[in-house]
Amino acid sequence: MYRVLNPSPRIALLYLVPPVPVDQARAAAGELHAILAKNAPRKTVVCSDVRASSAWPEDTIDAFIVMMRADNPLLERSGILYTAGGSMGLQIARMIREAGLEDRRLATHDQEALVRWFGEVADPGELAHIRRFVFARKDETAESMKTIEERMRKVKTAGVARRPSKG
Repeated sequence: MYRVLNPSPRIALLYLVPPVPVDQARAAAGELHAILAKNAPRKTVVCSDVRASSAWPEDTIDAFIVMMRADNPLLERSGILYTAGGSMGLQIARMIREAGLEDRRLATHDQEALVRWFGEVADPGELAHIRRFVFARKDETAESMKTIEERMRKVKTAGVARRPSKG
């Protein structure tokens, strides 16, 4: 299962919950690509959360590598958050290496490091969306789908701090 959100014009958020069969990987990739294409020529910042996953089948990995290669020209920066330990980190590192543009992609299990990575390019409102997305989860592995949907709805509908009007 997956969710793709676009809470602000330049931010895309991707949440993946196992199992992630190849058809869902392709569907998620298609939704994400549509957001990136819509934002072009402005490049998009993408934050992905795969902490609920421990490993993916090879065909799912291949589908995401194809997506990552296709999206490289539309991407300013990307970060993938995974759970420490296990093989997921190794799979993601391989995907990033095979897709290219390692200088614009980060895979980590450190939430603060991921937020700092995006903080280099995101404005405060954009960073607020990313921070909510990254830190909203309390239970990394056993979260119910209903809770996930509620969390994603909060990220999508959360207000962004407004700048004082000139006047």
